[in-house]
Amino acid sequence: MQGQSKLILHLLCLPLELLMSSLSDTSADLSKGWVAMHTWPSQGSLLVDLNHGEPHGQTWLPWHMVSHKGSENIPLDITDAVRQGQNRFRCIQLSSLHHIFAIHISMVPLELNQQNEDPEVSGQFDVDVVIDYG
Repeated sequence: MQGQSKLILHLLCLPLELLMSSLSDTSADLSKGWVAMHTWPSQGSLLVDLNHGEPHGQTWLPWHMVSHKGSENIPLDITDAVRQGQNRFRCIQLSSLHHIFAIHISMVPLELNQQNEDPEVSGQFDVDVVIDYG
């Protein structure tokens, strides 16, 4: 079972000014640049909600956007929260923000111990994402 991969989804928060300046650089790899530009706004100014009111809904509060090592500059891993079908994100701004939100999708190789866990996990399914700025 060599060569299997897993799809990983991250929510990025990109400062508008940096993003606009990077778009003018046609030689840049935007995907890598966006991850490098990612930065959360100051603590307490943003909540993220996915599928509000649904049984599988999830909310991330400001302290969820900080890694266990204290770094505030890591993208939010939303892989396990996204479900088949339509997914609605709400980015609830508690103060004025000059950021754009993006979903970054990447493939990572499966660890050997993960490759035999559940054959249903590796199945394909359609996902629609709706961003609601409420």
